[in-house]
Amino acid sequence: MAIEPLITHRDVTTIMGILDDIHGELRRIRRLLEDDNGEEPENYQRTTPEEEALMDEHHRALQERIAYHEAKAREEEEQQAQGGQAAS
Repeated sequence: MAIEPLITHRDVTTIMGILDDIHGELRRIRRLLEDDNGEEPENYQRTTPEEEALMDEHHRALQERIAYHEAKAREEEEQQAQGGQAAS
């Protein structure tokens, strides 16, 4: 008896894509706060170039992981389709 995974590669891809969208929105919000007529909220720290570079690197790494999980999801779907055809 095969045990079904708790979460599929397609689920992982969806979650990671949503996180990437949230990440992009947060960056946009930070920029809006930084550019709001030159006035920043109290205790607000501007994003440094190093932080921007780190965020860019995290974004690239996330895109790579999404691509990996999308490929695995396609692989699983192809295997399931072939298994269904063999049973016919």
